[in-house]
Amino acid sequence: MSALTVMSSRSRPAALVAAVALGALVLVGCSSSTEPEAAATAASSSQFSGASATGAASAAAEETVTSSAPAAGSTADATTSEATDTVSADEPVIISTPVPPPAGAGTGGDVPEVDVTTAAAVPLTATAELGAVSTVITSVSALTTTATGPGEIAGPAVAVQVQLKNNSGAPVSLDSVFVSLNDSDGAPGQPTTSDPARPVSGELAPGAQADGVYVFRVSTAGRNPITILVSNSDSAEVVSFVGAAA
Repeated sequence: MSALTVMSSRSRPAALVAAVALGALVLVGCSSSTEPEAAATAASSSQFSGASATGAASAAAEETVTSSAPAAGSTADATTSEATDTVSADEPVIISTPVPPPAGAGTGGDVPEVDVTTAAAVPLTATAELGAVSTVITSVSALTTTATGPGEIAGPAVAVQVQLKNNSGAPVSLDSVFVSLNDSDGAPGQPTTSDPARPVSGELAPGAQADGVYVFRVSTAGRNPITILVSNSDSAEVVSFVGAAA
């Protein structure tokens, strides 16, 4: 055999050994590169499984809280209903019984008519009896008024001074005394609060007297004659004085 043949025969086992070693290295490399990927895959799977488990646990907790906690509206309604029932049960029952008015008391329906007594007219300078009260016109004077109140008009007027004396044994209410005036055509004079107007008021004691002044708007052409009326709403009496005014 030649030297080349011998060498070739001897080198085959060495080449085979080298090939096997190279194959082993390749397998080791593949195995090494695969292990990180497998580890990463396993870790990712583990994280996904953990997240899924956490999500499921949260959902279960929310469901538990939701199912165990009653709705706020229903709780409030139930509480209100219970409170209402409690108040209604504790409230006293009030029964109204109609009470008839006392005997002789008015019911606010028909008002009895009262006949007003008007005495015959007397001159301006005379004395008239208004029940137990003597009434005298002490003066009638002309003047020009100024507008001092709502609706008042300045102009020619007359001031009438009235004197009242209580001849009875009981007090008399002057708040029930009214004075009015009609001109020569029978038209009422317009009362005014302009000076020197000072109506009587208060209470007139037995034997006492009071003076009041009443001012009326009257044109100069309507003063002859004038009629002055003094009335008492308590006694339903009226006295009148007739005469020419300045």
